[in-house]
Amino acid sequence: MKNEINEQPDERSVRLSTRMPYQFYILCKLIEVNPTVILIDFMRNIGMDYQSMGELQRTKAMEYFMSCKYGHSHYSEEEMKKIFKEMECLVALFPEENDAKLIDLYVAWKERHQSFWFDRWFFRARRSKKVKT
Repeated sequence: MKNEINEQPDERSVRLSTRMPYQFYILCKLIEVNPTVILIDFMRNIGMDYQSMGELQRTKAMEYFMSCKYGHSHYSEEEMKKIFKEMECLVALFPEENDAKLIDLYVAWKERHQSFWFDRWFFRARRSKKVKT
């Protein structure tokens, strides 16, 4: 199976070209859901995004991620749980009001906070070379 990932200029945009496992493909056909929707939902849930499906789905995505031992070479299980908990806290801070000015302030603060947060966890794993976020 050939997998190809092309990073776009902003590094958050990724074009993925892969052959889907047949069972996943036919499952998507049976339930009439585009596979892209499922993958995007999973990414939002695992990223503790405010656009995720909800707390239950975020918890299940985190449990799946941890059961696969992703990040195990850099962080303990307790550290990984803390990382997810801190990510989820950002969801709780999203403004409930539909106030554009408040949302803009939140977005500006979140970008600064995430940069600090990433560096704190990145260097905690004893890495010395900084990567761009």
